[in-house]
Formats: sequence, C-alpha cells, structure tokens
Amino acid sequence: MEIRGYSVAKLGRISQGAEFFLVNYPIAMSTERHHAVQTLHERAATALSHTGTASGGFWRSWFGKPTKRQFADDVRAFVVALDYLLDVPPTMLTRSDLTSVGEDIERVVERVEIQIESSPDDAASLAPTIYVIRTRYEQLYTRGALKAD
Repeated sequence: MEIRGYSVAKLGRISQGAEFFLVNYPIAMSTERHHAVQTLHERAATALSHTGTASGGFWRSWFGKPTKRQFADDVRAFVVALDYLLDVPPTMLTRSDLTSVGEDIERVVERVEIQIESSPDDAASLAPTIYVIRTRYEQLYTRGALKAD
C-alpha cells in the first residue's frame, strides 16, 4: 500500500485492534553542510578578508564614507550568523560542523584582537564582541551535535 508516494509498512495490532503504520520517508544523505553553517563560514571569510584602515570615529564612518562596509559591520554579520546557528536543532549538526565553526570562531576572534590593538578607537565597540562570540560558541558546544558524521 502506498500513500502519496511513500511506502507504508504495517507494524501490527495492539489489544484494541488499532493498527499502526510506519511511513518510510526518504532520507537525504548528503555531504552538504547545513545552510546555517555555510552562512557562518561565508561571514567568517568576509570578516577575515576585510581590508582597509580602521573604521575611525563616528564622524568618518557616518559622513566620510557611509556606504563602505566597516570591519564592525562584518563582525556583526558573523555574530548574527552565529545566533542563527544556535536556532538549528542539534540533530541537524555534525561534530565536524562544530569543529569547523570553532576554527572559524578562533580566526575571527584573533582578527578582532588584531583590530583592537591596531586601532584603540575601535576597542570600545569591538571588545564586547569577543565575549559575545565566545559565549555563543560555548552555548553551541555545550548543546552539542547529534547528527552522525
């Protein structure tokens, strides 16, 4: 018997005569990473590849070149992608996903620290991001990944 293209296997009867069916849904076994992990990798690559001078003060970032993306914008996009990754159920992530996310986090944090050292003006806005990124990763790592590699 088939229902909407899925094969249905009858499991058996219980004491009251009810029947249970198991629907065999096709499972997509792919080597692709979850799209939230891919997005995080893209945001990390953007933050790591940011070139240019420090963002400077408020006046320069808003009136000097307001259309140019600043380093803080790239780091903010990375944090948003990390927040989105926290919304993904652990059953959708593998241990290799968590490992690669951890590597990206370490590289982005190192880049933020370099930016803070090179530009004291940016220290006040960028220093909290290190704490936020590490806290989000700790939450993600504590929750773990339940999908097989």
